Amino acid sequence: MSDCPVCHAPMVPATVGTASIENCEKCSGNWMALDAFKAATGQYPSDGRHLSCPSCGAAMQARIIHKQQLDVCPSCSGIWTDAGELTALTGKDLKRGIPLQDFRAYKNCPLDRIPMRVFALDGVELEGCPKCKGVWLDSGEIDRLANFRIESGRRLFCPACGILMNLTILNDIEIDVCPSCQGTWLDKGEVEALSGHDVVQTVQMETEAVEEEAGESALDILAANNLEFLSAKRVYSQSPMPALKLAIITCSDPRLVGIIEHALGMKSGDAFFIKTAGPTTTGEGADLLRSVVLTTLMGGVREVLVLGHTDCMMTKLSTVKMQDAMRNAGIPEGSVPPSSLMEWMGGFVSERENVVSLVKLLRKAPLVPKDVLIHGAVIDTSTGKLTIVIDGFKHRKPMREPS
Repeated sequence: MSDCPVCHAPMVPATVGTASIENCEKCSGNWMALDAFKAATGQYPSDGRHLSCPSCGAAMQARIIHKQQLDVCPSCSGIWTDAGELTALTGKDLKRGIPLQDFRAYKNCPLDRIPMRVFALDGVELEGCPKCKGVWLDSGEIDRLANFRIESGRRLFCPACGILMNLTILNDIEIDVCPSCQGTWLDKGEVEALSGHDVVQTVQMETEAVEEEAGESALDILAANNLEFLSAKRVYSQSPMPALKLAIITCSDPRLVGIIEHALGMKSGDAFFIKTAGPTTTGEGADLLRSVVLTTLMGGVREVLVLGHTDCMMTKLSTVKMQDAMRNAGIPEGSVPPSSLMEWMGGFVSERENVVSLVKLLRKAPLVPKDVLIHGAVIDTSTGKLTIVIDGFKHRKPMREPS
């Protein structure tokens, strides 16, 4: 499940009619993939026309203001009105506008891409397109003309793609549509208004059952499991040295707990496990390298396996989501510079390429003995299938004997 783009709370599965959607329990908003939206409403969402702000170049968003559908810039709060809309919105007769010496504005019409002309209306300088008769208003100018203020609106990012969604209008309802995947975000009550069906959480009964339990913490569960474990009186390897003389560098993903041992036929005491989010490094990778150096020099390790896995969360990182999460957690802005945030998180695009990159880093590390074999592989989290990426034996560089 994704996180809510409005309040960032985890969403839960739900249905509306026969369509499967995601529902936010906190703000009651709903995320719908394209097929789900079509199944629930009988319509396809449109991300609207794509107009760029004449002032700052940002993508503008549709807004319904006083029953008029306008294009508003979420960045600079400027407003584009099509022919007739400004008169309907303010009651001002544009024929009373006074051209300012036929001066051509530096801004181009967002529709026709031609220079607009400056004119004055009730003491406010506006820019109008001589071809389509649309009018551009900078931030605050609508307030001076009509004595009301239009907010620039929110900026929501697609829960699936992480890119900025477009605000558009459907049946007089403002909805947020992703221009990439066409997924749609609808605020509280909007799904019901468009589909005629109520939203029903598919996990509601399960959630209520969990809440009725004693409310055990994860630590309570682990402690109880440990008591059951001790009753079996099992005996495990007591040697601190790995039987396979192996160190495995892998990800801290919870899906890997147990699957590596079962899929590779490993038992207690076979190998050191070095886990990071990724597996990846940041900067020079000092945290990870320290563990590798200790296991090779002091732990008898002769082989290191860099083990990535499919569907890694590190390939889906978003600096925008991370900044929002830090802000919501009360972490001061600037704790990590935005320009280096992605590097600090250690995100990457391809699990396979990340494995290759980490293997190369370890081979170049001066404190890792050159006769230690460095392997690379990727394991499938759903099937346990192991794919060898790099066989370190084929790249072995024997250490020279001391003279």
